Amino acid sequence: ATGTLSGDCSGTEQNDHQFLTIFNTITTTAPGTAPVPAASGSPAPETSGIPEAKHTATPQPTAGTPGGSGSGSGKTIENAFTTGYTWFDNTPRGSAQISAPVLHQRADGTGTWKDPITLAVGHTMEGGKDTLDYPAGTRFYVPEVRRYFIVEDACGDGASPQNGPCHKLDTAPQGATTWLDLYIGGGSGDNESAVQSCADRLTGLKTVIQNPSDGLPVVEGPLFDNGKCTATYGNG
Repeated sequence: ATGTLSGDCSGTEQNDHQFLTIFNTITTTAPGTAPVPAASGSPAPETSGIPEAKHTATPQPTAGTPGGSGSGSGKTIENAFTTGYTWFDNTPRGSAQISAPVLHQRADGTGTWKDPITLAVGHTMEGGKDTLDYPAGTRFYVPEVRRYFIVEDACGDGASPQNGPCHKLDTAPQGATTWLDLYIGGGSGDNESAVQSCADRLTGLKTVIQNPSDGLPVVEGPLFDNGKCTATYGNG
């Protein structure tokens, strides 16, 4: 999203989102190691009503390049707090605008290595310089949904976004080590509440891999597609 960020997370305006206000303390744990997800397994049962981070418009950080060669094993990050933003609550509302395009000119992607889905990260505004928490173009893999993602948007609002959600973890669940806001999708032909329910369902502490290899299991497609939310597969 482009424009002025709101006090939420990433390039959106999610006024309907509810933060996890019951989590008013935060501790940080060092990333551990997690097994690479197996290519098989049954989808985990659906859950609903999970609170999710908000999204708002984004600044104009320096454009990046796709990160990682795809040949390494990457860095496993435990307890990453994942939230979701949508076409409906992006800034401006009803758009897929992004602030740091790399592979896409708008929030998009199918989750493959070559076409990762847009995600937003926190950022800081200091001394007139806007810096993303992870460089634009950084790839992540989220075993829970078996998709690759790429940093192409910013999460956080106002003149000091470093004091709010996404960069600052005090509104995330206890134990969160970082905050990633995944683009869920949606569009004018979709039911907003259904798309938001999908975003809520994918909100929580997850294992993710930063700069992953390119051979991990993939379920190709947007997180919300043809009126349905993606299946989930657990962290391993």
